[in-house]
Amino acid sequence: MFYYRALYWRSLDEPPSGLIMVEGSPGPMRAVVWSHRAKAWQCNPDSAARILYDDRNSDRWSEVDRARAQGIARSLGTELPSEPELHRIRGEPA
Repeated sequence: MFYYRALYWRSLDEPPSGLIMVEGSPGPMRAVVWSHRAKAWQCNPDSAARILYDDRNSDRWSEVDRARAQGIARSLGTELPSEPELHRIRGEPA
């Protein structure tokens, strides 16, 4: 199961500017992020961890449900990948 985090440039009062999807599982973080540079979803757990686990960023992300994440993805000009697609992006079998 994936959990969805909306990202904000400065504060939660702004429209979301990005998304991180994290699979809830034991072990190392498994995360897919939207890359503004590449205009693509990328497996990037290091980047996700730097944002989500740094207390200085606690006011720059919020947990959202999949339906809200889909709307945010559309506002970014993309579609939210299905869970099997998220596994593929991470390089694992679905």
